[in-house]
Amino acid sequence: MEAQVAMTTQMVQVCKEKTMKKSHNSPDLSEAEKTAFQNCVQKYFETPNHIMSSVNQSMQGGQGGF
Repeated sequence: MEAQVAMTTQMVQVCKEKTMKKSHNSPDLSEAEKTAFQNCVQKYFETPNHIMSSVNQSMQGGQGGF
């Protein structure tokens, strides 16, 4: 459980740094920032699935690796 919290905290921090402006005139995010942040978070959740899919395909194909 602690590992999941740590990973989520790190993901939010990385996505925040990569997608949000350093200074804001408003407490709200722009639509572009919202979209970029959502895309970043989505990639974090999709990446392990893509990796496992690739590994499974490699194992089924007899390649035994990446």
